[in-house]
Amino acid sequence: MPDIAALFYSLPDETYKKEVIVLAAGRASWSYDHQEEIIFTFAHDEVDYAVLARFLDRARRVRAIVSASKYYQTHLPRRALVAASSVYAALARTLASRPLLPSLQVLDYTRSARMDFDIFDVLDVLISPKLKHFGVESHGHMWRRSVSPPEDWSSPGDASPLLQGKLQGEAQFCNMLGKLRDRAQSLQTFEVVVKPSSPSIMSAITTTLCDFRQFVVLSVNAWSFEPVDSATPAFFAYCAQLLCLRELYILLDDPPTPHDWRLQVSSQLPPNCTSFPSLRQFHPNVKDLALITGLLPLIHSTELETLSVCACGDIRRDQIRPFFAGIASLPAREHLQ
Repeated sequence: MPDIAALFYSLPDETYKKEVIVLAAGRASWSYDHQEEIIFTFAHDEVDYAVLARFLDRARRVRAIVSASKYYQTHLPRRALVAASSVYAALARTLASRPLLPSLQVLDYTRSARMDFDIFDVLDVLISPKLKHFGVESHGHMWRRSVSPPEDWSSPGDASPLLQGKLQGEAQFCNMLGKLRDRAQSLQTFEVVVKPSSPSIMSAITTTLCDFRQFVVLSVNAWSFEPVDSATPAFFAYCAQLLCLRELYILLDDPPTPHDWRLQVSSQLPPNCTSFPSLRQFHPNVKDLALITGLLPLIHSTELETLSVCACGDIRRDQIRPFFAGIASLPAREHLQ
């Protein structure tokens, strides 16, 4: 299901309230084409456990929560059901440390532009010990700084106005990741899109991930107005040692000295390490080809099928030949697409 709001229909009408939000044409959230949102809230701040009996019984059967934009692959419904952040908070108080969805294996959550930042403080009520797939998205218009840029500011490269303030939602997002680390030890897929990001958020992401060893899919896409190390040498070395990792989507900000960055990665790998032994898809996002060319020799997988490099900066002519030479030396060069 796309949202736990659907569970409200198992409750008596007097226990909850609905508010219909009509979206103005052309102003819908980036992830929705629907025209209306129905926001569900509990009628009272405190919810009696006995009243929730049918709600919780149905919740125990839910195995996947997938955002509407992914749940409906082609055409989105005209109306979307959305549980307000206060619903998650009330359920968290009622259930204490018990998960709302004990059978949940897939959680793919996109935060609506109209959702409070506090949702990240209480989203952990959905985290189940059986969770294998965790995905969360927060995009540019969903994040605001406490200090707004001047009216004439338009260039993402001019970061100074944004550096004056703290990214709203930052503490809540980091708190959510800490709870994920504690409660979902069976996690195999982690996908996060945070735009803009911050050093604190990226640190929380890498700290959380490094406590897991069974990842099959890793996708970290975090863009910021300010310099952020999307992947440190230590984090890249961690990824290289994941025995089951099949897919890696990662943003690599080119450092001033790519050769030194590559040496730092190598220094944190065990001697004679077979790095990325099972990798099948590698999708790095880079500024130019200097860093990725130096990292290609670390990909030892003989199963690599897809290498998709997105370079968002200027590519110098002298970088092209070494890059293709690196591809030609890959153990899986015959299988690449």
